[in-house]
Amino acid sequence: MKLTGVSIERLSLCIFGVFFIAGCSKTVEVVEDDPLAKYCGEYVLYSVVGEHCYDLNDDASAYRTLLDEFSQIAGYYEPNHFASVEKSLRISNSTEPALTFNVCLPYPNYIEKDGSYDVAGVAYLEQSIKLWQYQLDNPSEKRFVPGYADESNIFLSHINEMYISEFSEDSFTVRLDCFMYSLGFESVYPNEIVEYTYVRNQ
Repeated sequence: MKLTGVSIERLSLCIFGVFFIAGCSKTVEVVEDDPLAKYCGEYVLYSVVGEHCYDLNDDASAYRTLLDEFSQIAGYYEPNHFASVEKSLRISNSTEPALTFNVCLPYPNYIEKDGSYDVAGVAYLEQSIKLWQYQLDNPSEKRFVPGYADESNIFLSHINEMYISEFSEDSFTVRLDCFMYSLGFESVYPNEIVEYTYVRNQ
């Protein structure tokens, strides 16, 4: 059979259509959601709670919820109470994904005075705490000692350990094993657990 110009054109269109349909029928690769992305965002400090009640300004009133006590002391600054959770920067050859919790923790700036302790004001510890993806199911296993060597800073030099004790998509808690002192009652707590809880900023 002799092909005319019109027949050749139709045949070409048919062949092109077959290849086009075949190309469109290929399985589209589905990219899984980033499992860390749901934790990322801005958070705000909701509570700071210790195991005992503390009088930090010697006014004979003691609180277990330390934000109430901090708010009455010089140096208290709420813009420092924001935190962020972000995907970690790669600082090694490891390809394991990680989250970084960037916090600014308020603490009593203790000073020695007349053989005892006083509080000079509220100070803040800026800290990034990193968790690898494989540690997310049990974050409290990742504990570290900051190792602050300047003993003139009584609080920082007596932090025994620091870690993320728990977290979810809406909140996380930083736990410190540290030194606390209550002025009004002259009570020393050398191994006190203090928890800083952050909630997602709406």
